[in-house]
Formats: sequence, structure tokens, C-alpha cells
Amino acid sequence: MGLRSWLRPGPVRLDTISVRGVLGALQGIAATAVESELTHEFGVAWIPRPDGRGNEIRGVTQEQMDAYSTRTVQVHAKERELARAWEAKHGRAPTSRELLHIANDATLQSRRGKDPGAVDWDALAQRWDATLGGELAGIAPAVSTVRGPDTQAGEHHSGWAPAGPPAREAQARALAKALTLVSAKHPAWTRHDLVKQIALAMPPEARQMNPQAAQELLVGLTEEALSGRTGQVVCLEAPEWPPLPASLHRQLDGRSIYTRPGAAQYATTAQLTLEEQLVAHAQARGAPRLAGEVAARRLGADLALLEAQLRGRPHDAREHASPRGLQLDQASAVWHVLTSPRTVEVITGLAGTGKTRVLATAASVWDGPVFGTATSQNATNELRAADVLGRDGAELSATQTRQRNLANADHLATLHAIWTAETTAARNDRYRDLVLTALPPSHRHQDLSGHARWLFRAVHAAELAGLDPPKSSPPPSPPATWPEPATSPPSSTPGSAPAPTRCRPSRKAPGLAASHR
Repeated sequence: MGLRSWLRPGPVRLDTISVRGVLGALQGIAATAVESELTHEFGVAWIPRPDGRGNEIRGVTQEQMDAYSTRTVQVHAKERELARAWEAKHGRAPTSRELLHIANDATLQSRRGKDPGAVDWDALAQRWDATLGGELAGIAPAVSTVRGPDTQAGEHHSGWAPAGPPAREAQARALAKALTLVSAKHPAWTRHDLVKQIALAMPPEARQMNPQAAQELLVGLTEEALSGRTGQVVCLEAPEWPPLPASLHRQLDGRSIYTRPGAAQYATTAQLTLEEQLVAHAQARGAPRLAGEVAARRLGADLALLEAQLRGRPHDAREHASPRGLQLDQASAVWHVLTSPRTVEVITGLAGTGKTRVLATAASVWDGPVFGTATSQNATNELRAADVLGRDGAELSATQTRQRNLANADHLATLHAIWTAETTAARNDRYRDLVLTALPPSHRHQDLSGHARWLFRAVHAAELAGLDPPKSSPPPSPPATWPEPATSPPSSTPGSAPAPTRCRPSRKAPGLAASHR
């Protein structure tokens, strides 16, 4: 729910970031329900699609599907056209993320508006039939067992009664396949990502189940994987500490109310093991390298100066620039990388110190292909512009995601939230007693209104300033003509005491007869 929905009245607005994150799961659940309903209603059978993205009805040929896929053909043709225009404009092929935006634009640009009038279903059926040369009517009997006119309500046709769940071995294979697919797309993923992949990996016989039972099986396999009982999945979130009280747990998923629903990230143990192996490999020695003299000659720098720069006896970099335009400190960094036996070397530098130029020079003198990767698309474009073949590495690894979540765990904020939640009632009772004590005895029996509770903030601010509210604001002595709660306003005739003064005449707090300075 957006912040504006809390600040002003009106219809509730959806949090589009959260909605976007669950679209894959909604797609999987909807496909499971629809395919099970079609099986139950028409007795169709399903086979996996060749691309692995779900199922298709058995008996419908590829030629028949292509005949009705003109919309897909139009979108793909528009995508190719827009991609060629992008490459001509920017001088490079679009990245995967840019291709996603191009696909969305192609869908919108190739879409035709619908006729505002009513749909003529007879004319539409004739046009569909003409698409296949009059063979449309023969498809349904070949792929389904439609209920006949004599079938009683509630009866199933041709033995297509709802079946039980697939065998446990088939469920385990589907879960293993789904974990492989989701890890191939994202090193760290969410529950909703796994739901989508399990729906795609479920065997076709699962569509013979009751639609509600099929959905429950889908959710159950997801929960089984995320529970950790199978040993295949690890949660990457920071452990909850200190333990939260029940008032700070969200009823939807049992997590903290200060976290976004559905944002918990997971990874497979295979993914984490692979990343650990990559780190160990990066720390190994024996990598290919250039000889010191060869690297110095290709850089056009003096070997003795490069070694002296690395040993901590730096020279003036501006007086010893290499023919390739590198300063001495930059050339020594490149020389060290080219001649190091380590698998991985790290070069650090502030913004504007020439790191991209250094990498471009290293790529030009190295014997073999060089690939550059970066944590943002802009940085990847910079590497590509510097003649370093760039790859978009904007997505963090599962190990990096876990380390980031651990570093971002704000335990002090959690403690503060717990303390605030558990002490709010007692603190409000204390402030109410302080405010009522400051009133005359004849007015202390009245309940404080919601507006009067704004005084609690003033009392709280006084405490934060180091003051003692009972001592700094002693109860005033009531004047001789202090009004009674149910009587008329005090008289202003000569000789009578003046009426009490209010701090804010235009915002008198309901429930308080008057307030003194």
C-alpha cells in the first residue's frame, strides 16, 4: 500500500513493486487452475511444450497453432525491427534488459484497437474456420471428450474423474527441475519465483487433479522446498534477532511488519557451493601470465621504474608517462596484473583515476580474449566503449546477497521497535496521568479526547530535553471564578476574575475545559 493511501482518504492503491514481484507466481497458479479445469470440463490431455514453458493440449498440431498465432508473428517482427533500429542508433546490440523494453514497445505498437460494438460470434467462428480451411470443427472431437447432451449434471465424461497427485518420485523430480530453472535465472530468488517454476515443471498428469487440489500441491511443494527439510534451499535473510513479539509479526507470512511481504530471498545449496568453489579458484595461483620484460615492452615502460613503483619507491608519475598514455602508477598496476600468477587481482581507485583506461590497456596487450563485467549497465557500456567486451553483471550472486542482508540487518532498530510497541500503552497512561494532574480537581474526571493526546508529545519532548514534567509544570491553582464543567462561561463584568487564557484559541482541544500557560 502506498504512502499516499495512508496520508489521505480515498481508494486503496496497490504497491506496484510488490505486485510486479508476484506476477510470475500468479501466472503459474492461474495456468495450473485453468489447465485442470479444462481437463475436468472437456477431458483434454496435456504434454510439455518443447521450450519447457508449460504445457499444451495433446492432439493440436504445431501447424494449427501457428495458423492462429498471427499476433505473435507480428510482435516478433516488430521486435526485430526495433532491435535493428536500436543497434543502428547506439552502435551496439541491445542488452537483455533493453530487449525487454523493446519487446514491450513492440507489443504496444503492433496492437490494434478493438471494435467498440458487440462481438459477432458467428462471423468470428466462420473466420476462424476459414483460417484452417474448414477443419476447425474437427479439432475438438480429436482432442477432447466433450460431455454429451444426455450427461447428467455432476457426472464426469469418458472416465475423466479427478485423479490423485503424481507419485512422490515425480513430485521430487519436478521440484529438482524447478530449483534448477529458478537458479539458472537468478542466483538469489524469492518464493514467488519458485512457485512459477514449479508450475512449469509439474508433470502433465498433475492436470488431472481437482483444480483446488492441484493448486494446493503447487503451494505445498513450494513450502516444502523453502522449509529447508530437503536440504536443497538456504534462506539468505539475516536471522531474526532479537525475537519479535507477536504484535510485530505480520499475519500474512509471520515475518516482521517492517519488511516487505514476499521479499525474502533464497538460494540453492548447489548455487552457494558453486560460488564457494569460484572464490577458492580465484584465490589459487598458477594462472596464465606474461613475462615481466614482455609486459613492460608492450606497455612501453621501463621495467626498473615499474618495479620501483610497486616496491613503495614511487616516482613522479607525470614525468614518466608511458607511450600508451598511462601514468607510471597506472602502468605499474597493469604490469602487476599481467605478470601476476594469481587467478584474480584487484585494482582499486577513486572515481576519475582512470580505471577504465587501465582495463582497456590491459585488454589490448593481453594474449587472448578479454571480457569485462560491471555491477551496472552504465559501467558495462563504458567498458564496451573502451574496446573491452562487456557483460552485464548487475545481478548479485547468492553469496553477495546473503552478505548484504546480514550487513543491512539493523538490530538496534528492531530493539527500538520492540521497546516502542511494548511500552506505548504504559507510556500513554503515564502521560495521561500527568495531563490530568495539571488540571483542576473538578475537571480531572473527564476523559481526554484524541486531540488532547497531542499534549503527550509535548510531555515526551520535555522528557527528552532532560526536564521532569511534574516539576517543570506544577498544577496551577484554580482562580476564584474557575468555570464548572457544565456551567456557562465565566462573567467578564467589572470586579470578576479574568477568564483563563488558552495557548491556542482557535484549536481548543475537545475534552479539556481550558488549559493554562
